[in-house]
Amino acid sequence: MEEQSKYILDFTLLQSTDSNSSQAMERDAFGVSLDYLISEGVDIECIATDRHKGIRAELKKPAYHRINHPFDLFHVSKSIKKKLGLKAKKRCNKDLSPWINCISNHLWWSSRTCGGDDVLLQEKWMSVTEHVGNNHRFRNNQMFKRCAHDPISGRDQTDIKWLKPGTTPHRALHEVVHEKSLLKDMSHLTGFKHTGELEVFHNMLLKYAPKRQHFSYLGMRARLQLAALDHNSNVFREQATTKKDPRWTAAFSKRKKDWIARKVFQAKQYGFRQDLMKLVLKRAASGRWVCGQHVLRDAETEVPPNIAPVQLESKEALVQSRISRYANRDV
Repeated sequence: MEEQSKYILDFTLLQSTDSNSSQAMERDAFGVSLDYLISEGVDIECIATDRHKGIRAELKKPAYHRINHPFDLFHVSKSIKKKLGLKAKKRCNKDLSPWINCISNHLWWSSRTCGGDDVLLQEKWMSVTEHVGNNHRFRNNQMFKRCAHDPISGRDQTDIKWLKPGTTPHRALHEVVHEKSLLKDMSHLTGFKHTGELEVFHNMLLKYAPKRQHFSYLGMRARLQLAALDHNSNVFREQATTKKDPRWTAAFSKRKKDWIARKVFQAKQYGFRQDLMKLVLKRAASGRWVCGQHVLRDAETEVPPNIAPVQLESKEALVQSRISRYANRDV
């Protein structure tokens, strides 16, 4: 991943409880944010997103024709695992369950090793249906003729639970792997792009803006900006070392439901805090300080109190209507 792509930029976040309204707002917010970055002179070469139809349509506009639009590999892999998991829940497909993580890993490997070639990526991805059936040569392929792994020993040949072609679990796997929309989107996975750094930022953001607490618009914006400063100041930390070796720690992964080795990074630096305090004192000394409160440029921003499409006329009328309806009942 290029260094520039690791920085978190300040975006306005919009949410809605209605799914259709949420998708429309997400597309609108994306377009506004993208136009703002371009107007500020930010040169955007690539934007990785999930397979959101609205975002995909937005990036097809002529104004954004120079921007490369890969799909986030993590979300695609997650979707495939979910579909396979649902099929494996059926008793007739129980033999598919042990293969799910391997199939997800195969997608990541296929994207990472395809060299930007969508044909090679597609052939590598679809070869998994042959591999699980203990067939490791593919004569009909143009580029990927055989599995890249070492020859499987005789003992492993016996121990591995292969999926026999034509059986119910193998047909269920074939249906997911050869899904038309997935194969059509393979060209968006050749760049091996994922939003891992963004997920790390979202996790760290909870320190500044916990989801269980309510904040005003300006308070939330300030907390998002602080989180972005924190992330950008520490995103390039190196792995910590002992006198000779890099440091690792053992952590239990809830997603994989197993122990994994995790890097231990150098201690975080918070020099940006001192810089902020200096700027606050400088602003205060300049006289732009009224009644102990800083004069904010965006203080006039008006945020609607709710997202209801119908305006509330009178709360008192609602109360009276409720009382009259239940006058003769035990409420």
